[in-house]
Amino acid sequence: MIAGRPKTNELKDQVEWGKYLVKKQTEEIETLVNYLKALEGPIVLGGDFNAPPNARIMKP
Repeated sequence: MIAGRPKTNELKDQVEWGKYLVKKQTEEIETLVNYLKALEGPIVLGGDFNAPPNARIMKP
């Protein structure tokens, strides 16, 4: 999930950054949910969603 800090500690920047985070995190969750809906069979969540393409795959 996206993270970070506002440009400054001023309330205006903090509110703008918070709105941006909520919007982007909502988009990220929607993408993840759509991906999970497309999968077939049992789903086991855990580990690193940011694993590199050459990471070992755990199989049942």
